[in-house]
Amino acid sequence: MSRPATPSSHQEAIFRFVEQGSGHGVIMATAGSGKSTTLVEVAHRLPEGTRACFLAFNTSAAQQLKDRLPAHVTA
Repeated sequence: MSRPATPSSHQEAIFRFVEQGSGHGVIMATAGSGKSTTLVEVAHRLPEGTRACFLAFNTSAAQQLKDRLPAHVTA
């Protein structure tokens, strides 16, 4: 899967929170709404050296996520 060319207004709000906000953030959305795609884009926007945790519900999903994350992010 590729990164979104034009983020939605909801995705932009998440990106702003990650870049400028503080504390914890929660994304609540239905299946297939783009949560994983949004979080992969967040990972691409994190400065190298930033610590983050990416979790998946099963091994297959974890491998797919790992394959989409940038090289400086460990999954």
